[in-house]
Amino acid sequence: MKKVRQHIKNHNRRVIDKYKSMKLINKLILSFVIVSIIPIIITQVISFYTATSLFKSKISDLTVFNLKQYTKNLDTSLEAYIDTMNRIFTDDIIVQNINIINQGNEDQYPMAVKMITERLKIVTTGQNGIRSCAIMCKNGTVIFNNFLIASEVDNIWMDIPDARESYIYKDTISTRGILISPTELTRTKAYNNAYLFHVSRAMFDLRDIKKGPIGIGVVSIDEAVIYNMCNYEDENHKEYGEIPSFNFIIDNDDNIISFPIKQYIGTNLREYGNNVKREDQLKNLINACGVFDNKPTMINSYTAEVVGWTVVNVYDQAHLLKEVGILQRLGMMIIIIAILFAILIISLSSREIISSIKKIIEAMQTAQKGDLSVKIAAEGTDEIADIARTFNNMIAEIRTLMYKVKQATFKQKEAEIRALEAQINPHFLYNTLDSINWMAIEKEEHEISKMLSSLGMILRYSIDKSNKLVTVNEEVEWLKKYIYLQQSRFNYSFSYEIQIEEYVGNHKMPKMLLQPFIENALIHGLEGVEKGGEIRVKISLEDKKHIAIEISDNGKGIKPEVLLELNKNLEDNTGIGVKNVLSRIHMYYGERASWDIKSISEKGTKIFIKLPIEQWG
Repeated sequence: MKKVRQHIKNHNRRVIDKYKSMKLINKLILSFVIVSIIPIIITQVISFYTATSLFKSKISDLTVFNLKQYTKNLDTSLEAYIDTMNRIFTDDIIVQNINIINQGNEDQYPMAVKMITERLKIVTTGQNGIRSCAIMCKNGTVIFNNFLIASEVDNIWMDIPDARESYIYKDTISTRGILISPTELTRTKAYNNAYLFHVSRAMFDLRDIKKGPIGIGVVSIDEAVIYNMCNYEDENHKEYGEIPSFNFIIDNDDNIISFPIKQYIGTNLREYGNNVKREDQLKNLINACGVFDNKPTMINSYTAEVVGWTVVNVYDQAHLLKEVGILQRLGMMIIIIAILFAILIISLSSREIISSIKKIIEAMQTAQKGDLSVKIAAEGTDEIADIARTFNNMIAEIRTLMYKVKQATFKQKEAEIRALEAQINPHFLYNTLDSINWMAIEKEEHEISKMLSSLGMILRYSIDKSNKLVTVNEEVEWLKKYIYLQQSRFNYSFSYEIQIEEYVGNHKMPKMLLQPFIENALIHGLEGVEKGGEIRVKISLEDKKHIAIEISDNGKGIKPEVLLELNKNLEDNTGIGVKNVLSRIHMYYGERASWDIKSISEKGTKIFIKLPIEQWG
């Protein structure tokens, strides 16, 4: 047993190794041939069900479309009957004579009946399907007009001694507006086994509406009219005794209004399953009537918008599936042709794919050797073209990064050289300034002593850890000493004001960011000013997330071309002055910081800087 298992494992390993060693085109064809066998087998099994579903879907769509047309016709006809009932309701002659009959005036009774009968004939003339039109008066009297027979004594309500005791009278009186009653079998001399449904409405004397109903009007319509409206006879199938489909009607209370087998008219769907779904009730009804001998059926329905009646269509599935065999054979032929065609397409397309992949591999090997000028021609919008474009972009990005690395290395070396050049012993400067300061004190030159002391503090602040982070308060204190020295230098030709909003002073910022703006204002903005120069600095919190700095002067302003360059996002940190400090801001904060410089010639300059508040380490 172990030998058999080992033999199977070895065989499987050989198959896998052989598959791995195959070329891509052969792998694609082999894989497709193996996989295509499964769809063929599955297609044989499910083709019948697929075709059935397709036919069912198409027939259902067509059936629903036809049902919509039937319901429109049904709505139109019922609206016409409702309109007839409304004309009776508003006919003054009918209403006046109903009042006469209700008053019990025997002398005027015959004439009143005649007048009502004549008016009913006139109002209902031309209405197809109306079999009876009757007025049931408040005193129980029934006045009618027959349409099936010319009788003035026989009517469908003749077996009721008092019309007020009839269900139609009670239901109509208690209903507002029009009442449409379910279809029922009528057995009288006038109407032998006729199936009629009724449209009725309570009658009122509109001149004296307060006295309430004076009776009801009832229009009785033959069920065959609406049945024929929703069904047609197919002579081709009738010849062979087949009924592929039929329609029937139920109202919004699930009463059967119209049905091809008349004995089911007047029954309710609940009789065919009280606690089951409506679909199951319909199936039980179809099986009970025996039209399709319990064969599978398709059931579709659509509800009329006006009256709420539903037209239901029943279709024999056995008739539907006669053509499925043809579709099965056709489907099999299509599958075989599709497999052969697919193998051809795979062979052609795989060669093109492999050729494109080889080009990409060659380009990668060239780039691996160090030649970054290689580029792949990317044509089309498929995945291979996307790979080629991605490779080209990657090579371009590598070239850009290498250039930036070279530039950064160069700048780093340059900065190191500058640092070496600037290595003057700070203790020598401090000690020398301290000696000069004591000499000034001995000669009672206190102003000079103050300036020397301020200069020493400025030098210590600027030289000690140039990249150190300081609080806003520390930066401002140092700035005040710097401005004091500049005031002395320029003979107090300008004044200054620094405003710091509460709570902003303890936040940190990079060292010596403000001094270049003050220096630029003194050297360029206030150049030549002997008196009246002004410099203002305002530091505040903005939306609790940023430090807002505003620096302004009333000097000469900045030239437009220089202003345009300063307002750009700068990456070059090799400049001096304002340009240098803006570059430092950009290096510290990136896009999270912003600045805006506004200047008007001979009126001054305003600089707005916004720095994000951060927890610096």
